[in-house]
Amino acid sequence: MPEEMPLMRNRTFVLMFIAGIFAVVGFSMFLTTVSWFAVTEMDSAMAVGLVLMAATIPRLVMMVFGGVVADKYKKNDDYVYYEPNSRGSFICFVLVCGK
Repeated sequence: MPEEMPLMRNRTFVLMFIAGIFAVVGFSMFLTTVSWFAVTEMDSAMAVGLVLMAATIPRLVMMVFGGVVADKYKKNDDYVYYEPNSRGSFICFVLVCGK
């Protein structure tokens, strides 16, 4: 049986762990910024809820179907499909509900 390497010495794991931390921080900053924008520009609690739904629903949809897509297709293409979907939903919301 081969000797096991400590997890924090595995370069791939450490890079994925750091990337995950940045992803969580980035998404949290995105939601905070979008909420702040909705409060200052639209001055409505309902607008904040709608903006957060528009920012979160594409992510939830991708989480549900993301496992199947990740297993079926090339690994590097997943983010290419998610990001325009998320950004597009937010832009549509701003265009429809903006002042």
